Amino acid sequence: MPTFEIVRRWCIVAAILSVPAVGWAQGMLVPGDEKGAGRRVALAFGFFLPAFNTDLLVSAPDGDGTGVDLEDDLGFAAEDSVFRFDGLVRLGGRHQLGFSWLSLDRDSSKVVEKEIVWEDVVYHVGAEVRGYFDFDMYKVHYRYAAFQGKAVEVGIGGGISYM
Repeated sequence: MPTFEIVRRWCIVAAILSVPAVGWAQGMLVPGDEKGAGRRVALAFGFFLPAFNTDLLVSAPDGDGTGVDLEDDLGFAAEDSVFRFDGLVRLGGRHQLGFSWLSLDRDSSKVVEKEIVWEDVVYHVGAEVRGYFDFDMYKVHYRYAAFQGKAVEVGIGGGISYM
């Protein structure tokens, strides 16, 4: 079972990764913008290279465990690619439906240089370990534009995410 710290970190990562989509969606379809005026569909594909520094501590029921640095101890790449797809559809003058998909896939293979205790399994020095981390996030949101001016639009909305 993941520790609270791991869950907290991935919630922070998910929140940070969702910020660019909000800014992009709001910037693409401003009502007074001549380039965006009348546009009903906007699509964007993205690719970026984040830097990772992931430390984990998994403890056994008796409290023993080993701190593991995914990049140093298990050979995960410190920089990896992330692919993103975003879309926004205007359903009417004030209604918008947006969607996003983000994919992060990491894997590694390494001979461990220190003993690692992971719950009730011990990986001794010299053992070859393989790891993977596949993360996909799907988001759908609806927005109602309560106020539409020439240069600004204010609305309220909600959505769901699946990770």
